[in-house]
Amino acid sequence: EPRALKQAFAYFAIFGMISPTFAPILGGFIQQYTNNWRLCFLALFYVTVISGVIVRMFMSETHVIPVVKISFLNQTKVYLSLLKLKSFMLYGFASAVIYVFSIGFYAYMPFILFRLHYLPVENGLIYSVYAVALILGALFLAKYLNKFDSRKIFAWCCLVFIFASIIFYGYFYFAYSLAALILLSIVIAF
Repeated sequence: EPRALKQAFAYFAIFGMISPTFAPILGGFIQQYTNNWRLCFLALFYVTVISGVIVRMFMSETHVIPVVKISFLNQTKVYLSLLKLKSFMLYGFASAVIYVFSIGFYAYMPFILFRLHYLPVENGLIYSVYAVALILGALFLAKYLNKFDSRKIFAWCCLVFIFASIIFYGYFYFAYSLAALILLSIVIAF
């Protein structure tokens, strides 16, 4: 059922936002109170190792490995056939563009906040606003938007994203504001 599938993906997305919600705050504390940003990578290493051990111990493989191996050529043909699906390629490209803008947001935000003289912990809190907005967007999708056609939702989200990006670009060209940065975080994420 398409509606149940949308709900499942929305709830799945929520768990993907747990780390971006708390990691920037933890990283900000580490950087601010130890004055050593390299320790953030050490903390990330420990979290990765612990997570890997937990996954290995408690999550078994769900994919059944086929007895008959598919040749590389046949597997390549399967992937190349996806290129013929116009809707798949269009949504994939649009999703990639939105993802690139999100990564750009993550990449530029520390420099903007540094220029505005914000502390690393405050930087982490703003990232958390972004992550919480992603969670709220996923909940909103699971609760309300799953009733509507996915193509229309996607088109409207793309239009809002482009419109908000243009407005905020114009605004940031002339001024810097913490409230505007937080609002931009929410619009991009939601």
